Formats: sequence, C-alpha cells, structure tokens
Amino acid sequence: MDPQNVEAWKLATPQPSYKGTQFRYGSRVGCLVLSPFARSGYISKKLHSHVSLVRFCDSAFGLPTLNQRDAQADDMSDCFDFNRPPAPPPA
Repeated sequence: MDPQNVEAWKLATPQPSYKGTQFRYGSRVGCLVLSPFARSGYISKKLHSHVSLVRFCDSAFGLPTLNQRDAQADDMSDCFDFNRPPAPPPA
C-alpha cells in the first residue's frame, strides 16, 4: 500500500518524483502535544506532517508562512483548546 501524497506543490521547476507524484508521506511518527492548552486525552484523526509544527508556530504567533508547503500544512489547531483556562502544572 502506497503512502498518501504530501501537500500538492505547484513549483516552477521539475522536482524528483515517485510513481508520478513529487513526494509521499513515509512511516508514521508519533507526536505528543504538551501544553497548558492541549486537549486532554485527545487523539487527532487529521493528517499532520512535521511541517505542521512550523505552521502551528506561524498561526500561534501571527507570523507569515515561510513557503508554499508551510502554507498548505495543517496547523494542529484541533489539538488545542484556547477557549478554556490553561491547565495547572502537574503536581
């Protein structure tokens, strides 16, 4: 079974490809979200990439995206709840 395609990029110059697509996601890598605003016990069902961490920083701090891949990545906002008070530190 082939992994899913990475975000679609529209680049001016040809790029390396695999089976007709530019890039594909590889093995799954776990990500623990540690934050006073992290949704407790939440398991995201969305497809994130390592670039999603950069995209989250862009969104959280109101920064412009760095490039097209960053702009198309998911920002992991489903993993956080900023509408509630922050959780207390662990005891």
